[in-house]
Amino acid sequence: MENKLFHEIPKGADFHSAIMTTYSFDFYHFESQVLKTLKSKGVTNISVFADTTMLDQSIGFATAYLKSLSTSYSVCGVPCKGAFHPKLTILAGEEDVMLIQGSGNITSGGHGKNHELFNVFYANKEDEKQLPIIKEAWFYIKELTKNVEGISKEKINWVTSNCNLLKGKINKKHQFSSISDNYRAALLYNGETGIWQQLKGLISLDKVNKLSVFSPFYDENGSLLNRFLELNTEVSINAFIQPNKGIHPFKIEEKKQIQFYSWESTNRAKKHINKIENRKLHSKIFYFAFEEEVYFLFGSPNATNAAFGSENFRGINDEFAILIHLKDTSIIEELGLDGGYMKAKPQDNKEIKAIESEIEEEQKENLRKLKLIGADNNGGDLIIFISNSTKITNAVLVIYNHYGELLEKHSVSVKKDKIQITLDKKNNTNTSGYVQFLNEENDIISNKQVINNLQNLWNTNPSVENRKLMKLSSLLETGNNKVFDVINFFNDIHTARKNINKKNTNSSGGEGNIEEKQSPSDLTYEEAIAFNKETQENKEFLSQHNTIKVWDAIEKHFRDLTLSESEDDMDDEEEASAEESRDRKIKKERTAPIEQSSLKVLENNRKRIIKFFENYINSVRKIETTNNYEIGIVDFAMFLIVINHLIQHAGRKVSLKNKNEPYTNDLVVLPVLGNLSQLDNFSGVLLNILGAFINVSSKAKFKEYEDDFNKKKAKHYSQLVKSNTLFLLSILKQCYYNHTNGELWSDILAYNILNKFGELEIGYSNELAEFYKNISILTVSEEESLVIINKWQKDYKNIVNNNVIFNCKNLGMCNVMDTIEKNGSKVFLKLTRPGFEYDEDNHDFILKELYQIETGKLMQSKQRFQKNKIRELNIQINRT
Repeated sequence: MENKLFHEIPKGADFHSAIMTTYSFDFYHFESQVLKTLKSKGVTNISVFADTTMLDQSIGFATAYLKSLSTSYSVCGVPCKGAFHPKLTILAGEEDVMLIQGSGNITSGGHGKNHELFNVFYANKEDEKQLPIIKEAWFYIKELTKNVEGISKEKINWVTSNCNLLKGKINKKHQFSSISDNYRAALLYNGETGIWQQLKGLISLDKVNKLSVFSPFYDENGSLLNRFLELNTEVSINAFIQPNKGIHPFKIEEKKQIQFYSWESTNRAKKHINKIENRKLHSKIFYFAFEEEVYFLFGSPNATNAAFGSENFRGINDEFAILIHLKDTSIIEELGLDGGYMKAKPQDNKEIKAIESEIEEEQKENLRKLKLIGADNNGGDLIIFISNSTKITNAVLVIYNHYGELLEKHSVSVKKDKIQITLDKKNNTNTSGYVQFLNEENDIISNKQVINNLQNLWNTNPSVENRKLMKLSSLLETGNNKVFDVINFFNDIHTARKNINKKNTNSSGGEGNIEEKQSPSDLTYEEAIAFNKETQENKEFLSQHNTIKVWDAIEKHFRDLTLSESEDDMDDEEEASAEESRDRKIKKERTAPIEQSSLKVLENNRKRIIKFFENYINSVRKIETTNNYEIGIVDFAMFLIVINHLIQHAGRKVSLKNKNEPYTNDLVVLPVLGNLSQLDNFSGVLLNILGAFINVSSKAKFKEYEDDFNKKKAKHYSQLVKSNTLFLLSILKQCYYNHTNGELWSDILAYNILNKFGELEIGYSNELAEFYKNISILTVSEEESLVIINKWQKDYKNIVNNNVIFNCKNLGMCNVMDTIEKNGSKVFLKLTRPGFEYDEDNHDFILKELYQIETGKLMQSKQRFQKNKIRELNIQINRT
């Protein structure tokens, strides 16, 4: 019956991906009907593969005004010798998978206006009976698209990585699978063998009593019908044709075994649904009737040699069909294919034949062209993937917008299968729509390829971590997240990766086994920094890391919050009373107490916070041992997330739901003061985090990005790191006015930030005012912070190396604890600064080694050398 195809997806099934193939593709129908429905079902990873020739006819003509192309879904042409003709969809979830297969293309005709027929198979972890069929179809799709490159290829890999049912191998191809006692199904498709050969292997065609063929297209001479007759001269063949539509076998010789009937005389054709008149027959159905059983072949193949192939050759088209074996012979009536048949004479539909002939010629011409098999845009850096079996060595790559208007031209060599260019104009980064190759005479020498937007499509990765990340980002942007969501997210990733690494180590006897490629959402910060290489692939990968997405979401929320508060204040001035204004201010208080169920819950959350800070510091310390490390946007984003959560929790009051528990009114999430070597208080966290960060930044360079997108982001992030760090240090200094070393630590850390990042921008006081809205520490003031920061910036300009402060190679600016002279000259320095090991006896962060002034090298002191020797000797004695 007339159902909206994708609306029928069961609510109980949990799908995240849809991989679809089609011959022709209607962009507008897809976005307005299919995409919308798939998204409502929770599907995020969506890929469409279409016939190259048909896609060329649409790109640049039917791609204007689209909202989601290349950002929510990808479309890729698949070159082949004939027509790329399969019509199937795989819907995949972690434990659910569905195959929708049939005759309809992704067009308004294929999804409603035409007479189309689809078969659906479904499996989940509780019921895998239909899984062999679905799994074989999935392997067929992977084989079809094996030459596709770039993000389109990645999106296919995401499906396997995130669907347990599609992993592993398949059994023998083209074999019946039993669905029930009365129902078996097998897949037929042109691959190593053809559909004709496969069909002969599954059905005794020489024993068929009756064959009914419903098809819009036949060979003009009816060669496929004749081939059935050659195998079985006794068979009765009824071929259905639609008057004035399709291509009929009008050149076939008349034979009594082959009779032609009008499609319009079937009960199905006579049924009018949704007021659609003159519906076109587009279903392809082959009905094989035996004495007590029937077989149906449903799918994309028309009644042609190009679709079925022959005894020795597979069909030239890529086709996909399902052969169903039933003991119930009433299905012909159920489908409405019965009726009072009226005979018909095959027609020579010249107009339709001319259109099809033109398409066939274009397909043949495409075989002689360069093949574009992928195009990805990463912030203005284009990566073009090609397959070149021609003698062409140089070409002109033309970039168009979605309206088909020329944006840029680039002369390139096409000797390699991967071409990288940077767009000349910044505006073209977001407006580039598709690419095509021309020769110097402006002749077209390739197909068209839609340009995928990497930054957006990475967001569609269906991994559990990415789906959590996208949900978290959405909650963060709207301010609907829970207080500990971000900390739990990063801790969970860290724990998950730790468990995987442990499992891999145990299973392989070492750490050398290679995993499937991960998503940027799956990587811990520690793993991300290990990717700090200058390859294009890693640049693309890291630009989508979870730290960047989380920080951008946090920052967007605070921008929106500031704007909202500003608008509220304007409303107060214009129309509200002072009392209403105060009420409104209370409602939007950013530092309101955090409600916890009990002291035990609070303590558990404190442990999570400490673990979050520990994981970060351990990761940063690993960077210290990395040579030639470059600080990039991932490092900035992670640092900003960490200090943002330090700001959120420091001095933040807690209210308990359980009023029976004894607690004081000054109960807070993270105390301001405490043991400076521990991470259970604001001061200890800030000093240790900043110390570790400065250890790295003192010897590492900033990564230089070539593309404008990441260049701007890096500049923006670094400015935020500078301002937020100085703001926090000004608060720390206020907290430690009466501490022996507290002011020294704040000063030296601030000087290091100014030394590495430069002075604050003019007008930073506005930013400081905004910053203070998020502060829960009651003993500090915005005005005092302003005085402190201004003094730092002034004093920093006058700093010279002396007995108090020394700017050391690879260590940054340090306080001098002591100097060691030789022959009247200073040779070594004893240095202190947060970031070095905390010495309980001296109550200071002291560098273990001595700093050699002339060389910048670190040397062990005589006392430490002797201590180490004694320690080693004691260890040996204990072992003995």
